[in-house]
Amino acid sequence: MAFVILFFLPSFPFTASFLSTREKVIAVARLKDHNPKSHGGISGWSALKLVLSDVAMWMFVVLYCSCECFSTP
Repeated sequence: MAFVILFFLPSFPFTASFLSTREKVIAVARLKDHNPKSHGGISGWSALKLVLSDVAMWMFVVLYCSCECFSTP
């Protein structure tokens, strides 16, 4: 399913054929509010560094792994 989505999901809202003009304008305005990488936001490597240095993420990983390990019969 991921490969199907990869080929049919548009990269940007203004290239989506299934959106009306008004919906495209709203979607582009929302993208500008969130400032993703394609519009000058944080890069992928910087985001990865932030995630790996986040204590809450590591606590979640430990909790998730401990639940998975102890829940199997």
